[in-house]
Amino acid sequence: MPTLNIPLIDGPTMEVEVNSSLFVLGVNGSGKSALLHYIAEKRPNVKLLAGGRQLWLTTPTLDKMVSNRQGMDKHIEGRNLKQQERTQDSVKDGFPGAALHQLADRENEMARRIMYSLRESGGQTNKVEELLAESPPFQRLNQLLSMAGFPFKLRIAERRAAIQAVRESDASTRYGINEMSDGERNAILTAAEVLSAEPGITFLIDEPERHLHPAVSVPFLSTLFAMREDCAFLVATNQLDLPLAVQGSKSLVVRSCRWVQGKPVEWDAVEIDSAEELPEDVKRAILGARKKALFVEGEVKKQSLDVPLYTALFPDSELSIIPAGSRKNVINAVDGLRNSEAHHDVKAFGLVDGDGRSDAGALAKRGIYALPCYSVESLYYCVDAIESVARRQSDALGYDADDMIAAAKDAAIDVLREEELAERMASRICERQAEAQIEARKPTWKSIRDNRGAPVEIRVEPNYAAELERYKRAVAAGDIEGLVARYPLRESGAFGRIASELHFRAKEDYQRAVVTRARDCPDLAKSLKRRISPLADAIQQNPA
Repeated sequence: MPTLNIPLIDGPTMEVEVNSSLFVLGVNGSGKSALLHYIAEKRPNVKLLAGGRQLWLTTPTLDKMVSNRQGMDKHIEGRNLKQQERTQDSVKDGFPGAALHQLADRENEMARRIMYSLRESGGQTNKVEELLAESPPFQRLNQLLSMAGFPFKLRIAERRAAIQAVRESDASTRYGINEMSDGERNAILTAAEVLSAEPGITFLIDEPERHLHPAVSVPFLSTLFAMREDCAFLVATNQLDLPLAVQGSKSLVVRSCRWVQGKPVEWDAVEIDSAEELPEDVKRAILGARKKALFVEGEVKKQSLDVPLYTALFPDSELSIIPAGSRKNVINAVDGLRNSEAHHDVKAFGLVDGDGRSDAGALAKRGIYALPCYSVESLYYCVDAIESVARRQSDALGYDADDMIAAAKDAAIDVLREEELAERMASRICERQAEAQIEARKPTWKSIRDNRGAPVEIRVEPNYAAELERYKRAVAAGDIEGLVARYPLRESGAFGRIASELHFRAKEDYQRAVVTRARDCPDLAKSLKRRISPLADAIQQNPA
């Protein structure tokens, strides 16, 4: 775990530990990029991906990308540490392809090891299976691109002549990596640098979201960082969704920087546990261009399911998705912004879990909408999402989609038959009903005054027997849609079984696939938005 020493303006040096990911946030000109260059000059075993580095290529051919590999890394490291590299890239064409060249070399090395293993073992496959346990470099790169929603895969043309992109919608559409858009090339070159690095490297990445739409940059970077848990990442960014999406990350807020003779020497900075704790003035400055904000339930410090899904459903660069914690926090945030619209130009919306309360209509008038289901997991595991992801898996893996869908539903129902689980699910719904009854019947200050402080009794009437019978009827009928919508099935093993039957290693992989599918498949996105149509309509009717 690397420790950074940051000299502070009018204060002692601050020690900051980079535990996997540390995000540097601040307004433009506050000194974020200067801080990364300062750290790069002071620390060993770091790799700086400067904001001004070259991202274009004039050829797709590997060998022409890098005409002279010897001494290249030291040359790149040396020139990246120069302060002028914050604003310009003086490197001649050729260096951006170095990491891609290295990935291709590792791909060939792996193929050679497998071939030699087969020869030496006389065709025995056990050693080969050990070698195949590690995914080839370009397969990992393509998995990352798929998770981020890029509609193509990379392939090395015959005899390593060139790197080509192949469109998933039309395999006959192929073009060189040099012909890609700036955003596509930025993602590929950044990923290649990270995936080709040795373990233990600390990456200093300046504005990785450059040229990338927020709907792409969040899943792309969070997945990339997760792929290299053996490295650390210090990231300067203006995109607040990134710290919220990366589990276990911390943030460093930089307000200003002091320069002496053209060099940065001290910063006004403070470390915080999450971007949600940003000072209001900094948050307002960073989010100044965002005209709409959607507040959702969910803990900021935990990896949120809400942010990636709603970002995919509402791919609008003017919309910020902000986890606010509890239902009450969502309501307070929206009310606060809507009641002070004369002082800002942000249109606030809220989305809370469906809990059977009777105030949904009144909340909607205040811009706060209730899910028509238990929680956001109900959207991930609804029948439409299961079927859409199954058909995508069928195209990729060759399994029959209908068979996978039927197996997933049956496996989930098998889990839900357990008597103890049935009792727990019924009790959980009754618990919510009781909470709503207590909230509705709690005394007000006026009632306390009028009753002269007499004891207050609140009677709750949970209909447990009826709820248990309802649950069992749904299980008997195989109504996975109704069960997912009404009950907190994340407390069971049903979601893991669904993911397994659709040939995912874990439910987290399935959930990422739903996000990707929602971004790529208009039919699924339309279906999911229809389920939250009052909110979707309100956002659509309030253009930025």
